[in-house]
Amino acid sequence: MARFRHRGFTLVELLVVIAIIGILIALLLPAVQAAREAARRSQCNNNLKQMSLAMLNYEGTYKSFCPGDEENPTYGSWGNGGGSYNGGGRAIGWPAFLLPWVESLALWKTMNFNVDAVTVPNGLLPSDANFSTTVASKTPVAYICPSAHKVSGETPGAQKDYAINGGPGAVLSGATTCPERCNAPTCGAGIAWANSGVKLSDLTDGTSGTFMFMEQAHWAAHATAATGNNNPFFSVSYCSEGYIVGSSNGNSPPNCTIPPCNVNQRGPYSDHPGGIMVSWCDGHTSFISNTIDWATYVACMTRANNETLQAP
Repeated sequence: MARFRHRGFTLVELLVVIAIIGILIALLLPAVQAAREAARRSQCNNNLKQMSLAMLNYEGTYKSFCPGDEENPTYGSWGNGGGSYNGGGRAIGWPAFLLPWVESLALWKTMNFNVDAVTVPNGLLPSDANFSTTVASKTPVAYICPSAHKVSGETPGAQKDYAINGGPGAVLSGATTCPERCNAPTCGAGIAWANSGVKLSDLTDGTSGTFMFMEQAHWAAHATAATGNNNPFFSVSYCSEGYIVGSSNGNSPPNCTIPPCNVNQRGPYSDHPGGIMVSWCDGHTSFISNTIDWATYVACMTRANNETLQAP
């Protein structure tokens, strides 16, 4: 009888197949990661679009943009030079005012705007009875960038990843240098600051050439490259918590990590490769490169400086 010999794969053949599979996976992974980032960036773009439409709806209702934060004399005194209230109080930031237009009307109804947004160190959650942790840890999805990475110890749902355009004013080590605390031409030159009420008619530079919202990932502690959870949902103490402003002692372009622009500067940060997502005062959104021309960048932060530069 004829004998049939069953021949298996040799070790060399198996190694060749494994190598080929490894090469294919190596080629495929970047494409998969790029597709995922594209999806996250698209969601971030939708978030900014929703926030911008919310602000325009607010303006249509109240005839001005909402303030960057609302400070009430009953909240406590402003004092310690670092920008926080001596009495422990925190101002109520712009995200709270836009809640009805970001599908969070029910959350908005639970808030008491007659008391401050008091916070405590462990997780930045309000300790005031009028601000239950249910409110502070329920950041609407529109305020969360899916690309922003998480850090250990953060309270889920208590931070946001965006900030409002406060202008290119200085933010250094004193309360008087915050954009809402000074009268210099560049301070308060954006669209919102403490108790502001900017109208569309005030944007003489044009709505399509003025930033409205920009990314400020919550992990960027005071806009440095350090890890943290420094952008609370609706409470405002330091100007970095909810504001985007420039630098007085060095240019602070997007995602800048080179001193001095990363030292106490409340600049924009994101986890998107190469730049940040922004929205404009006419409601459209775009991607701003880290290498944007500085003069153009500053011009886009001001609402009425009569610049002739073309917006990117």
